[in-house]
Amino acid sequence: MMPPNNESVMQIEKEEGITEVTLYKWRKKARAAGVATEQEKSFQNLEKKELNYIK
Repeated sequence: MMPPNNESVMQIEKEEGITEVTLYKWRKKARAAGVATEQEKSFQNLEKKELNYIK
């Protein structure tokens, strides 16, 4: 789901016995709290650079 392993939700669900719904709720809460993945951070940085270029 998140770095460093980037495992699929289905894989985590099977390995840990946690439901898909619970995993997505946890991820949603983490994102709302500002805990972003490295990929999201990279995307946000790219967006900022593009916005600055447009200005």
